[in-house]
Amino acid sequence: MTIKRCEVNLGPNSFFVKVRSKGQDVKVEVRPNHILIPKSKNGKPRTVPLSNIARGVFVDLLADEANSEYVFANPVTGRPYTNVGKAFAAACKEAGIEDLTFHDLRHTFASRLREAGVDAITRRDLLGHSTVEMSDDYTHSSAESRLRAVESIADYRKQDYSNFTTNGDSTSSMRIAS
Repeated sequence: MTIKRCEVNLGPNSFFVKVRSKGQDVKVEVRPNHILIPKSKNGKPRTVPLSNIARGVFVDLLADEANSEYVFANPVTGRPYTNVGKAFAAACKEAGIEDLTFHDLRHTFASRLREAGVDAITRRDLLGHSTVEMSDDYTHSSAESRLRAVESIADYRKQDYSNFTTNGDSTSSMRIAS
């Protein structure tokens, strides 16, 4: 996946880029704080929104007056890195990080989106999947979210049910087993 500098929109206005997709010219709108992926895994162009943190990273990257039209380029050759997985593996090795692949980050992203309450359609679109089911395959619960889930049941059970009214005329007592 190569990203050209001209495919990153950090400005206040949208712009359009003409790309070739499946044998046809397609005009793609690149909104503010979005990057264009001219050819995604399914062969279609798409745009991806940038968080404030990601936007800051791209501001820094684009401020570098590199001799390349690409955002992520080899500093010696100016040519784009074409194998993200290989580049990521090399960075992990240099940082001393073991047992982490670039693809793992997609699973983590999907899981964090779900934990944040992002709806299934938006998760599908952000991941670039064609179906919600595919996005669900990428989504896993974390130990923290599982703990919150069981604690929410415990909190629910702590409610006071010692006196409640079953109808307007009588009061019943009930003990909830703990």
